[in-house]
Amino acid sequence: MTMMQGLWAVPYLMDVNRLSQQEAANMLTLWAVGLIVGCTLWGYVADRVLKTRRGVICSGAVIYAMLWLLLAVKPELSGNVLHLVMFSGGFLASTWIPAYALLKDSVPSAVVATAMGMLNLFFWFGGAFYQQMSGLLLGAFQKQAGHIPSVGYQTLFWLSFASVALSVILAGCSREQRPPALNPAPPRGLLET
Repeated sequence: MTMMQGLWAVPYLMDVNRLSQQEAANMLTLWAVGLIVGCTLWGYVADRVLKTRRGVICSGAVIYAMLWLLLAVKPELSGNVLHLVMFSGGFLASTWIPAYALLKDSVPSAVVATAMGMLNLFFWFGGAFYQQMSGLLLGAFQKQAGHIPSVGYQTLFWLSFASVALSVILAGCSREQRPPALNPAPPRGLLET
C-alpha cells in the first residue's frame, strides 16, 4: 500500500496512463479517500455486520489481490475504471484494520502491548522494504522517452499480487478467538420478589 500510494502511483499514472502530473496527483487523492473510508468502516463491518474479523481480513485481501492482478495484466486503464481502481486500492488495503483486534483477542493480556507493537512494526517495515525493493526493481528497466515502460510497472504489480496472495494464506492460518460477551447481572432493586 505505502509503496503505491507513497511512491509509485503518480509516476505510474503519468508513465503508463499518460496523465499530467496534476491529473495523476488528483487521481492519487482517491486512494487516500478510499483509505479513510475503509479505515473508518472495516472495524464496524467486522464486529457488527459480519461478526468475523478474520473473514473481513481474508476477504478484503483476496479482493485486494484481484486488484493487483488486474493492474498486472492490464496496467493501461482509463476513465471511470482508473478512478475505481485508485479508490479501491486504499479502500481494500485498509481491511487490515481488524487485525489489531484479532491479535488482541488471540494473545494473553500480559503480552498484548508487545504483540501490537510487533504488528505495527511489521506494517511499517513492510512499507519501507517494498519502497526500497520497488525502486531497485523499476530501476532495472531502461526508460523510454523519459518514462518507465509499462512492463516495469507490470512486474511491480505482479510482486504486489504475490505479496497480497501470501498475506491471504497467512491470514487464513490465523484463528479467531473472541472473548465471551459480557452479560452483566440484571440490576437488583425494587422489582425483586
